[in-house]
This record gives sequence, C-alpha cells and structure tokens, in this order.
Amino acid sequence: MPPSPLLLLLLLLLLLRTAAAEDCRAAFRSGQANFVLDAEDAVEEGARLLATERVSSEEACRNACCLDRRCNLALLEPRGTAGAEHRTCDLFDCVHRNRFVCRFVNQVGFLSWIREAEFLQHLQGPQTGDKTPPIAIAARDVIVQPGVQVTLSGIQSLALDDAHIMSYSWSVQGEAESVHMQVNTGGGA
Repeated sequence: MPPSPLLLLLLLLLLLRTAAAEDCRAAFRSGQANFVLDAEDAVEEGARLLATERVSSEEACRNACCLDRRCNLALLEPRGTAGAEHRTCDLFDCVHRNRFVCRFVNQVGFLSWIREAEFLQHLQGPQTGDKTPPIAIAARDVIVQPGVQVTLSGIQSLALDDAHIMSYSWSVQGEAESVHMQVNTGGGA
C-alpha cells in the first residue's frame, strides 16, 4: 500500500524545515561570549530594535533573526537564577548608513549571533597572510571643550581567530598642539 499523500506532504515539510535550519545556521556566526549590546549607544547611532521575543533555546533566537531579513544581530539574555525555561531574545538591525553601529560592553552570560554577510562587510577587517589583525572598535565620537579629560579605551576591539589583544596604544596624528597624552598605568594602555 503506497504512503498517503498527507504523510508525504508532512515528510516534505519536515525535510524543508531541516534544510532551512541548516541554511540559517550557516548564515550567522557567534559573537563574542559575555558581551552585551550597548543598546542606548547603538540606537543613538542609528541601530533599530526590530523585535523582542521569548525563546526556549539559542537556536530559536538565531532562527528568529534568520526569519527577518532586516535582522543582522540576535542577542540572547542569560538564564535567570532559576534556569528560566524562556529567555529574552532581542533582534536588531545594526547597519545604519552603510556602517555597523552596534557596540558591545562586557557582561557575563549574554550570547549573540551576527549575520555572516554583515560581519564580512563591516567587521572582518583586512586579511593579511596567516595572521589576521585585530579590529579596533572605539567608542562613539565625542566633542569636548579644551581642558576636558578624555579616556581612550580599546576594550570593545575584537581579536580574530585564536589571537588575544595584549595591550592598546594611541598616538596623535597630524598637528594637535593642544593634545597631551598620558598613559594610565592602572588600566593598561
């Protein structure tokens, strides 16, 4: 007795769903663990919160972003102290005026996924031989009055592959007579 058309249809739908999940997995790369989006800064720079969803797994968060073509960043909150069954997944469009405007700050427990196409276009950085240089990510631009102290930090910069950033350094370029740089030994320069 041949299988029923309904059974064949269900089997076909299951196969299509599995293929779509594989395509979605390949379309995203994991972001750096234990970093959370600085949402206020990102929105000020032009990022858009597309949706907030309650999900039961990491895969469900990534898939939610995959289903929205505008989404290029999925951010999953950490599990609560009771190991909550559902967690909050925020979906963002981080590209504004052809620039990736989302910045991250260190916070334990958060996970993120970045759409591969946006990573390659905006975050990958130059590829040179065997070693890939880190990507310098500074905070947003600031304008200050003369005499106001400004602290420079490279904490959001990304080391690629198996590399680790050991130190940061800055230099003044061009004519900047009024700029005085001083190394803060407490925070590593």
